[in-house]
Amino acid sequence: MKKLFFGLLVLGLLVPALRADLSTWGQVQKSIAIQPGTNVGAWSESGRSAATNSGNVDAMTAVGDGTYRYKAWLTPGSTYNFIFFARTSDSPPSGLTANTSYYDIIPDSGKGKGMITSTSSTTIAGANTSSFISISGDARRVVWIPSSLSETATYYVFSNFGSSPTLTDVSATPSDQSVYLTWVPYGEWGSSDESMKAADVIAGGGYHIYRSSNTPIGSWTFEKILSTSGSHMSYTDTGLTNGTSYYYVVVSSDAYNGTGFIDNMYSPASVSSSTYQAWARPAKPIPVYFKVEKLDWDYIEKHGFIVYLTPVGFDGRTYPNKIPAKITRVYLPAKG
Repeated sequence: MKKLFFGLLVLGLLVPALRADLSTWGQVQKSIAIQPGTNVGAWSESGRSAATNSGNVDAMTAVGDGTYRYKAWLTPGSTYNFIFFARTSDSPPSGLTANTSYYDIIPDSGKGKGMITSTSSTTIAGANTSSFISISGDARRVVWIPSSLSETATYYVFSNFGSSPTLTDVSATPSDQSVYLTWVPYGEWGSSDESMKAADVIAGGGYHIYRSSNTPIGSWTFEKILSTSGSHMSYTDTGLTNGTSYYYVVVSSDAYNGTGFIDNMYSPASVSSSTYQAWARPAKPIPVYFKVEKLDWDYIEKHGFIVYLTPVGFDGRTYPNKIPAKITRVYLPAKG
């Protein structure tokens, strides 16, 4: 059996004005379960983590730059499914429950953008051999170990915790010259269960709130009004004008200040190349603006209230690093 390296490197595209709090995220222990094949989903119980070194869920090692690593003995030419866990202690970060395991909130099909593989620790070349799958209704990550690897090969699996930070459900309640905003901290593919909260957002991540009172015709301009920690899930916006409609967009960012998409390791100049640079540290902040393709509220409502932030100078329809966010609108009735 050949010795292959299996690593978790949490990366993300930075968004402005909110620094990562890796010390908070570091309070949560990271672990992994790996199971051979795709018939039995990896989990934290006997017989469902047979390929993990301990034969059960095993702790990952902090590298020191905010990333985590795990080495496992895997067989070339074989397929494995796996899942990550984040376990809190008796004194968890604000917003998380003590002694609770939070786990990967990922899609149940497709390649996704939260995982890439390579025989190099710094570059990604060739096809992506990792994907997501549903096993008895449970979403898992899947990786195929190339059969062509040599006896001394090291195989790298770069993944973020969760496929992406939560695309929040945002609600807005009007009042006299103010709006009360709330949002839900669950993963995009999660539910209301405590273990499905976006732990990497709550523990060290945060939210950016943008506001606009423009009528969405032609240019739609938003102003950032707040950046807050991931443990905050509400905000009251004051000093507003009655008789006006306001639009709010909430963007979540994980503990690495990113959208969670592994694509964000790539430099824009390399997007069309077959070789990408992959780094174990977050990228630098980028300037962003909204590019909404459909300035029709009915269309936005029917498509999940999702809009995107895209880097200045790039086409939002094709650029792979666009940042997803949730939008809502509210009307403040006129007085008198």
